[in-house]
Amino acid sequence: MKELLEYLREYIGETITISLSALGGIFALIQWKKSNDYKRAELVSELIDTIRDGKAISTVFDMIEWAELVYDGKFRTKNSRGIEGSDTPEQMTIMVDSVLAKFNYICYLRRLHIFKRKDMAVFDYEIKRIFDNAQVCNYLYSLFLWSTSLGVMCSYKHLVQFGLRRRYLHISFLSEKSKQYTCKLWHRKTRLLKRICKVL
Repeated sequence: MKELLEYLREYIGETITISLSALGGIFALIQWKKSNDYKRAELVSELIDTIRDGKAISTVFDMIEWAELVYDGKFRTKNSRGIEGSDTPEQMTIMVDSVLAKFNYICYLRRLHIFKRKDMAVFDYEIKRIFDNAQVCNYLYSLFLWSTSLGVMCSYKHLVQFGLRRRYLHISFLSEKSKQYTCKLWHRKTRLLKRICKVL
């Protein structure tokens, strides 16, 4: 009888210890998840602030949204309205690049599953508007063909992949002879580069 009571004491003690450890583990897991959610929310907030409050980025995005940009190898505005710090087409192209880079980063975070679908919903309108702009799509198409011809990853790979998955981009985007997208400037340089490589 004594042995049975001692065995029950040990068994109950071990059961309580294991139960408390399990509860502690569950509590730690819940805290970790909440901490990750909070960090993700902070990151979303920072990106929203950068996109909407950054004067140059928000102005360039407005120009993308209102279709005020023309792409012919470099970005220009349709009217005389410029952006502070963008006196030349090269500077305008750099500013468009900075906007696309932000959204590429957002799509990259989604690809890594750091952002969830509900986080992406915050940026979905802006991303859709980027792909609704034919001039920006032609620019992305030109970069895609250029990087493919060099055998390197496209600068905006994650943004393009997101657009293809969501069907914001037509599947012909992946073709060198797309009828929907026009390659500007890069195509001529690619042919020239191939000729130079053959000579060398």
